[in-house]
Amino acid sequence: MKIESMGYTKSNEVPREVLNRVRLVCTELPEVNEEQAWEGTRWSIRGKNFAHVLVIVGGKPAAYARAAGTRGPACVLTFRLGKEHCAAAQARRAGRMKTHA
Repeated sequence: MKIESMGYTKSNEVPREVLNRVRLVCTELPEVNEEQAWEGTRWSIRGKNFAHVLVIVGGKPAAYARAAGTRGPACVLTFRLGKEHCAAAQARRAGRMKTHA
């Protein structure tokens, strides 16, 4: 889904449709906490972040823009996986921004 198709152009606010879809999945997990991050929204369990959704606009936030290879506008969803899950996730999916061990 292209971000432009959601009526999004210059704001760094995560489109409501995207946020609602991610929220639906994340809040099904036990002990999950949703909070505003420095950019976008993040979800954590027992203080450990596992998902973060934000928007890249004009090359900012710079670290995400570099990793995604775009100046935006683009909505980015990242997941944090433990080492034991990284190899399995890599085998199943292509198109990841970057895997952090």
